[in-house]
Amino acid sequence: MSPISSFLNQSWFVPGIRSAYFEKWRSQGIFKLVDLMEKGACKSKGKLEESLGFQIMWLHFFQVKSMILDLCHNHRLHRNLTNFEVLVQSFDITTKKSLSSLYLILNQTSDSAPSRYQRLWYEDTQGRVQLNHWPLIWSSINNCSGVFSVKFQFLKIYTRWYLTPCKLAKIYKSYSSNCWKQCTGQGTYIHCWWTCPAIFKFWSLIHEKIQKILHIDLPMLPEVFLLSCFYTLDVSFNEEKILSILLISAQMVVASAWKKKRPPFLRHWYEKLVDMFIMDKISDFLKQRESVYYHSTLETTWSKILCFLTSVNCGLLSLKRKEMLYF
Repeated sequence: MSPISSFLNQSWFVPGIRSAYFEKWRSQGIFKLVDLMEKGACKSKGKLEESLGFQIMWLHFFQVKSMILDLCHNHRLHRNLTNFEVLVQSFDITTKKSLSSLYLILNQTSDSAPSRYQRLWYEDTQGRVQLNHWPLIWSSINNCSGVFSVKFQFLKIYTRWYLTPCKLAKIYKSYSSNCWKQCTGQGTYIHCWWTCPAIFKFWSLIHEKIQKILHIDLPMLPEVFLLSCFYTLDVSFNEEKILSILLISAQMVVASAWKKKRPPFLRHWYEKLVDMFIMDKISDFLKQRESVYYHSTLETTWSKILCFLTSVNCGLLSLKRKEMLYF
């Protein structure tokens, strides 16, 4: 928990929920945890009264002090501000185009220490994804498509947004931590996305089809299929975009069958590719209408994928779906 978090209207501080008394503290600018603390501990009653400008009851002082002690004792309160929090505190949000400026600053800001997600991915990939690889990964995702849902899918995988059996078993003691695909393995995050035999078989089929489309030697590694980590591949910029589209569409299909007992089929992947093409085409059309200087790359990006989809057996991709490729 951050020191600049508000302690009012929070479930972990019941006296501050809809309290007219503590709302007086807000009016005096005392509503963040950092406002109550000094040198890593709760301020004295006298110093709090000095900050508020009025006397407080001992009951309310002890309620606040007990909350601070509980947060510190359970290691729920991080005393150091992150780079983002320092940036937000020093940023004037009332200035013109402040959000755009903040976004640009965040893009240029990089923490020297890896995030929790990066450390977990380092462990899951057995150390193959290093800290200096992440800028290359972000670059390949940003360039793959103009559709936000495509980039959002990568963000959900990166931040481990999907609940796994192991995580649910920690929340609910009666819940089984075994994989949902009935493979008797432990349902960890990397297992549900990669090492589960049923899911790995699906990825093997995707691997075979991608090599057929792009005619490249694609390694069967989780960082390639889940994180779009292409820095070791000898591919062009356009092939990298195509590869990102093919893999992210497969990720969406795996996510759609997340809690089902059976893995997805190739047919679902083909249908998702058609849907992604339609979204990309609409997005490209809108960009062309907005600016006469916009250069469309839709044809060069999708030509190989469309050629492959039109050759797919009608039993796997219906005629109606194929007609959508020409609208």
